[in-house]
Amino acid sequence: MFLKQIESFDSNYLRGIAILTIMLHNYFHILDGAPGENEFSFSITPTYTYLHNLLYLPADFLKQTFSFFGHYAVQVFIFLSGYGLAMRYAKGTRISYFTFLQERFLKIYPTFFFAVILLFFYKAGISTLFPAKQMDLSSFAYEAFLKLTLLSNFIPGEALSISGPWWFFSLLFQLYLVAPLLLLIRKQEHLLTLILVSWTLQLLILTFYPDSISYLRVNLLGHLPEFILGIYIARASTNILTPLVLLSALGLFIAGSFSPFFWVISFISVPILALAAYTSINPTVYGSLTRLIIFFGKNSLYFFAVHGLCRAPFVPWGNKSVLWSIIAAIAYLVGVVIITMLFKFIVLTLTNWISNKWLTTFSKN
Repeated sequence: MFLKQIESFDSNYLRGIAILTIMLHNYFHILDGAPGENEFSFSITPTYTYLHNLLYLPADFLKQTFSFFGHYAVQVFIFLSGYGLAMRYAKGTRISYFTFLQERFLKIYPTFFFAVILLFFYKAGISTLFPAKQMDLSSFAYEAFLKLTLLSNFIPGEALSISGPWWFFSLLFQLYLVAPLLLLIRKQEHLLTLILVSWTLQLLILTFYPDSISYLRVNLLGHLPEFILGIYIARASTNILTPLVLLSALGLFIAGSFSPFFWVISFISVPILALAAYTSINPTVYGSLTRLIIFFGKNSLYFFAVHGLCRAPFVPWGNKSVLWSIIAAIAYLVGVVIITMLFKFIVLTLTNWISNKWLTTFSKN
C-alpha cells in the first residue's frame, strides 16, 4: 500500500537516504574501476561496463552500484521540493512572487554562499602559507562569482566547476523561479502536458543536437518532470501509485540504462520507486538507524555544500582494494559529518550575527 501523504518524518527519511546515496555516488565514481554513469548524457558503455564488472567482480557490488545508479537520488530531492510546495499552497493560499522567492532564497543561499567564500579563503590561505602550492585564485574567483549568481548552469562548461555537486543549488533556485507559476495551474491534465512538453523538447535535442543534451540536463528544463510530478501527486485525489504504475516505473528505469530515448524519461520513475521502497520499509521514529537517517535528511542542504570537497584524501585508500574501498567510504562519511557539522555551526553563527546587526541598524534608522 502506498503513502497517501508524505509527512515531515517521511520527507526527512527519504532525504536522508537520498543524500547518503548521493555522497557515496560522488565518492565511488571517482575511484579506479568505476563504470561511469548516465547522468547528464547517455552512453551504453557505462551500462555494459557496470554489468561486466558485476559479473567478474561481484564483491565490488557497492562501488559499482553506487557509482552507476547513485546520481538518480537527486530526483528524490527535486520531487520532494515540488510535493512540499504543493502541499504548503494546497488550500489556494495566495502566493506573492517576491515573498516566495525571498523565502526560498534565504533558505538555500546562506549555506551555499558561505561554502564558496570559506573555500576561497582556504585556497588563499594555502597559497600564502605554501607558495609551492600556488593556486590560480583569479580563475577560482571568476568561477565562484558565476556560482554565486546561481546561473552558472546556463554557461557551458561551468555547471560542474569548483565542486561538482554544487550544480544542484543553481538548479533548485531555477525551479523556485518557475514554481509559483506551476502552482497557479489547477488542472492536473495541464501539469501532465507540461511534463510531456519537457520530454518532447529533450528528445528533440537528443535526436538533432545530441551533444547539447548534457547542457539541458543541468538546467531546470531537464528536471521539470520530477518537480511537476511532486505537485501532481500532492494534489491527486486518489492513490495513483498503483501496482501497474510501479511496474511501469520499474520497467522504464531499467530501459533507461539501455536506450537514450527511455533514459530521458526514466528519471521520473525514481521518485515513484523510492516511495514504493519507503512504504515497504515502513520505518518508525524509533531505532538508532532511523534517527541517523533522519539526521542526514534534516542536514542534507549542508551535506550538499560540503561533501564534494572532502573526497580527495580518501581516494588513495579506496583504490587499494575492494575491502579498502568500503573502509574508505565509511571513513569518508565520518569525515564529511564532522566537517559538515562544523560548517553548519559557522554558517548559523555568521547568519545570526549578520541578521542581528542588520536588525539593529534598521531599528536605529
